[in-house]
Amino acid sequence: MRRCLFVIGLFALFAAFTARAAHAQNVQGLSLRAGEALAGSPSGTVDIVGDGTSATVQVDLSGAAETMKIADFKDAKSFVVWAVDMDGYRHNLGSLSDELKLSDVKVDYRVARVYVTAEADAKATAPTGDPLYAVTLRSVTEKDGAPAGESMASSAASSSTASSSSSAASSSVASSSAASSSAASSSAPAAAAAKTTSSSSAKPANLPTTGGGMPDLLVLAAAAMALLAVGARLAAVRA
Repeated sequence: MRRCLFVIGLFALFAAFTARAAHAQNVQGLSLRAGEALAGSPSGTVDIVGDGTSATVQVDLSGAAETMKIADFKDAKSFVVWAVDMDGYRHNLGSLSDELKLSDVKVDYRVARVYVTAEADAKATAPTGDPLYAVTLRSVTEKDGAPAGESMASSAASSSTASSSSSAASSSVASSSAASSSAASSSAPAAAAAKTTSSSSAKPANLPTTGGGMPDLLVLAAAAMALLAVGARLAAVRA
């Protein structure tokens, strides 16, 4: 009976350790798969080493150097690596080096998705096309807007600027002639259409998800409870 309880205890400790490791999001050698634009190109890897609230991200696409050339993409200057957090906000992690690598980028969030695009601006805040390479750890809806963690002061300043601009625009419209008002009205639909098109093209394609931590925790908890029940029954029989 003691041996049985000892074995059950070991299983419970193993389950707890596995659950903690899963929550910590500590993965290495995660495969970055080529998208349609680079179909057939060798896969790359992503390493995410962290404690669940922060992590260090590394990307290696050096194996695709022969098929992934920046000159093949019109107006592109660099390959930008994007990370999407669990809330759906995207973050520009930086550009790949000449060896197609990105090393030791520290983030303060759990990563749901990583993908790479070719961009004219290495500091772009939104991608301009579909991913060239991507991997999905958790299926989330990507959002346009400020990334998680942006300072409230920055957001307030942006809001104040937008409000001032709106007030100035209203005053100008009120004092302008009928012809100017008509021109402003006709340009509004075009601006809205351009914004919609930009937002649509910025959304990356979804790839199959590898699942998340919570389902794993539930499965491990159920397994531990089952083992404890079996151990209790065996102990009762032997008694």
